[in-house]
Amino acid sequence: MFELARLVGGRRAGLAAAFVWATSVLAIQHAHFYVVEPFLVLATAAVLVAAAHVALGRGRVVLALGAVAVGLAGASKVNGLLVGVMLLAAIAWRCVPQRRWRQVAIDVAIVAAVALTTFRVLQPYAFDGVFSLDGAWLDAMRELRALQSGGDSPINVQWADRVPVIEPLRHLVRFGFGVPATILACAGVVGLMRNRRWSVWRDQPIRLLLVAWVLICGLVVLPRWVTTMRYMLPAYPALAAGGCWCSTPDA
Repeated sequence: MFELARLVGGRRAGLAAAFVWATSVLAIQHAHFYVVEPFLVLATAAVLVAAAHVALGRGRVVLALGAVAVGLAGASKVNGLLVGVMLLAAIAWRCVPQRRWRQVAIDVAIVAAVALTTFRVLQPYAFDGVFSLDGAWLDAMRELRALQSGGDSPINVQWADRVPVIEPLRHLVRFGFGVPATILACAGVVGLMRNRRWSVWRDQPIRLLLVAWVLICGLVVLPRWVTTMRYMLPAYPALAAGGCWCSTPDA
């Protein structure tokens, strides 16, 4: 968390983001239980850090480490693989303007191979054989997807009469991030988007990555039938980093 925010606004922002995350209500709650979310959030933050460094021109060692984090995120929760989009965006940011298509192909292949291998090692229940997916695991994933889409089940009664987007946002503000941190995060994301000078975005691609990841999480999670707060946890690192950018002199 510190490194992610440091890339945005320096050491002060890094310390502020670490403090915001450490005092976040939902983060504290999940740290007390042996559940997947702490591992998922750690891996997500690591991918965002790696993506920022890759976009700034760091080598393939950082890219491979980021791909390991993608595999860890997917092994923690299968939709955690979505964060791999941030690594692909970083590759495109670095290579596409110069039309280095061969490097794009190699880097994408590295991300896919390392992430898949990591997922295979850390999530053996998903496989029946070396790389063939297990039928029972796929059936379980389909069942969970049906439940989260509002399938007919007693456990889905609790989500009746809920507004899909408003309800999870209200929970995030009141019980997840807390009111002060949420206000700071929203101000930070707006501030990151405010500067329209291309030179600023070019020199600090982390701005675009953070805003894009928050929007992706919101589009994927907020419209769901099931509005559990923990589904938005992967967005918390980007929200904390963006929000604590407000604490820097450049804000």
